[in-house]
Amino acid sequence: MRAGGVVVGLILALATANLAIGQTLLPKELLTTTTTLKAEQEETVKQFIQERVDQLTGGDDAQVLDARRGLLGPLEKEASQIFRQAYSSYLRAALAPALESDRLLVRLNAMILAGSLDDQSAIELVKKGLSDASSAVRYRAAVAGERLLTGLRFDTRTDRSVFEQELLNAIGQRVRVEDSPYVWQPMLKVLGQLAQPEARQLLLEALRQRIAAHAANPRLTPDPERTALGGLYRRIVQEVNMPGGSVDRATLRAVALISYKYFALAAQVLARPDGDAAVAGEYQRMLVEVDVFLRWTVERLTATPAQIKPLEPLIKGGLWAEAVLQAQQWQELLAASPLAFPAQDLVMPMATTQPQAAE
Repeated sequence: MRAGGVVVGLILALATANLAIGQTLLPKELLTTTTTLKAEQEETVKQFIQERVDQLTGGDDAQVLDARRGLLGPLEKEASQIFRQAYSSYLRAALAPALESDRLLVRLNAMILAGSLDDQSAIELVKKGLSDASSAVRYRAAVAGERLLTGLRFDTRTDRSVFEQELLNAIGQRVRVEDSPYVWQPMLKVLGQLAQPEARQLLLEALRQRIAAHAANPRLTPDPERTALGGLYRRIVQEVNMPGGSVDRATLRAVALISYKYFALAAQVLARPDGDAAVAGEYQRMLVEVDVFLRWTVERLTATPAQIKPLEPLIKGGLWAEAVLQAQQWQELLAASPLAFPAQDLVMPMATTQPQAAE
């Protein structure tokens, strides 16, 4: 049986290798062209794409996956920028119908392809994917948006600004109704990389909204929120440190408040006797980082370092009950003059006593 299994495995591997070789139909001189594609070259590329998109939308499950790999191939090779942009444009247009398919696997793989395109018009595919009924497709749409944001080359600053605004609008609409923690992860990552004032405000609103979800279900990973808040903090520090740079007081207060909220949440989750070891390390990192954010913003707001003992001994000793007490000290400091945050804004998250099943 074992020998037979090895033979079958070798046959399948060889078949897959031959299929991959057979799918490489675009000549190297086309992939590496440094001049605008000629009419016959355009037709070759369009035919290459359409054959595989037909397989993507009409094939069985294995053929769908093969079609995706075949369509990604030219983008993963050392193709010229001219070829990549032309190929991406044709593929983007061909993929639009795939996102209307009633098969989840088809829509999911089409969305994976969308994130590899070198075409800012692919934002239309991202918009469509973010409204999909499946959280898996919405997750991939948000990932695609982040990849396009960081990977696209724009001819002008105006082009980048237009793309970023469209992405912000699409993510902003989804953030207000999204209920999947997995879709939240890449959406927060996108918001954390956008520089528009609206993105910063939306990110702060989203981070506030996520606190309740984590308090209700402490088994959820806090890493997306930690990463997004860290990105926001670093950008604010850069703005302050620029020659003549500054950040308005309202933003500093907002960051101080959200940092306190996540400090309190992390301390409460870690202090739970029935805490989940799988996320304990993530919450420890959250606690360490937001402690830095909180101290920095409070010092900027008051021109005085916060008189709160260092967190490091509590982390090293695993003294989580004392970390909760430190959160209460931060609460008192923020409530007092000159900061004078309203009491209702400083209510601790109060993580649940019995963790729910992870979503």
